[in-house]
Amino acid sequence: MKSVFSRLFRVLNSSNSHPHEDFLTEVFAEFLCNQETMIDFIGNVLEIPVQEVKHSSIQTQVTFPALPHHQTDSRPDMVIRFYEGQKPYVLFIESKLGSQEGTDQLSRYADHLSVLANQGKKYYLIYLTQYADEKDASLILENHANIVFQADAVVSNFQVD
Repeated sequence: MKSVFSRLFRVLNSSNSHPHEDFLTEVFAEFLCNQETMIDFIGNVLEIPVQEVKHSSIQTQVTFPALPHHQTDSRPDMVIRFYEGQKPYVLFIESKLGSQEGTDQLSRYADHLSVLANQGKKYYLIYLTQYADEKDASLILENHANIVFQADAVVSNFQVD
C-alpha cells in the first residue's frame, strides 16, 4: 500500500464530490494497518469472530467493473482481505459522511461479493454512516444468502490505544 501521505494527497487533489469522506477512509485504512487494531475492529466492532489475522491487505477506492446487469462500476471505500488460519475473508466497507447511498450501490457491492463467494471466501458488506440510514438487508442481499450485511456499526465505541 502507498504511504498514507501519498493517498491523502491523491484524495485531496482528485475527490470531486466528498473529499472528507475519502479523507476519513484513508486515515481509517492507515489505522487498520496495525494488526492489533485490525483484530480489535473486526472482532469487537464488527463482531466477526477472529483470533488471528494473517496475510492482510487493505485497499481503498478499488473500482470493480460493472457486472453485465449493472449500469455502472462499483467502488467500495475500502476492501479488506485477510486469512484466519486457512479461511479467507473479504470485507467491503462503504462509509457515508454527509452523503447518501448511490443508486443500488450496496446491492451492486453484494453482487461483486457473490462473485468472490464462488472462490470460497467468507465475505461481509459493512455500511458505516454518520447519521442513521436504515437499510433493508433482505433487499440489498436478495439472492445473496451467504453475505453478512451490517449497517450503522457504532464506530464511536472503537478505541485506538
